[in-house]
Amino acid sequence: MQTHRCQKILLSVILLLSSCNINQKNNTTIYATEKFDTKLIDSLKQKAISTNGFYYETEKLHHYLRIEYVDEDGSFVRAEERDLETDIASINVYYPTPTFLVVTKEYYPGNRALGIEKQFVGAVPVGKTRYYDKKGNLLQEIDEDKKFGKIKIEDILRFLEKEKHLDLKTGKGWYDCAWYEENSREDDGDFIFGGGTLIDVAFVPSQESVLLEDDIPSMWYITIKAYNYPYIYTDYIINGDTGEVLKKREEQRIPDEL
Repeated sequence: MQTHRCQKILLSVILLLSSCNINQKNNTTIYATEKFDTKLIDSLKQKAISTNGFYYETEKLHHYLRIEYVDEDGSFVRAEERDLETDIASINVYYPTPTFLVVTKEYYPGNRALGIEKQFVGAVPVGKTRYYDKKGNLLQEIDEDKKFGKIKIEDILRFLEKEKHLDLKTGKGWYDCAWYEENSREDDGDFIFGGGTLIDVAFVPSQESVLLEDDIPSMWYITIKAYNYPYIYTDYIINGDTGEVLKKREEQRIPDEL
């Protein structure tokens, strides 16, 4: 049984892994040449071994591969693969403070070509989201930051620090939990919440209204979950255009994960 501390992972614009190859031609067409192939898998396994990380592979009932380690820059890397022909493979990189960025890559069934790359802070997509076909051609690129009003994700992180829910220097508060690594790694139960806090952040863009004179403004929704008795949850709703705190509520709840 190994124990990792869930490192609270932030926003450095490093797009994961040195094996990730994205080539730009004529400054207009983007191609993705990266694949979740034997070469990439072997490099991830070696990284896990050299950093005292973890990997698990089985062919019982079905193929399943999972690799986890903490990289030199403090980021936590997780790679997963199930059935080659029917399921996607994925790599998630959780960067440390102060940005809390999560970079996700998903690979097609079959040839394991890179299909999607996206970035999140909490549940909020940020930066560029890119979709590729199986030959590596860029199908669509979305600028996720365009949807934000005046209040950006960086403003929300500073607000959480001001409210003393988050320490932007250490990451404390974002995801303080115990990392669970038992022998049954193929199960989905990854976390045991025996204390600490978890911060959820979501965003809803502004919307046009048919009935109202003004458009419906964008909104930020924040929940701070305390996983220790008396399990106090704190909710905020913030206007995404003005920064006004429209609602703050604290109440006792029994965490779903317990």
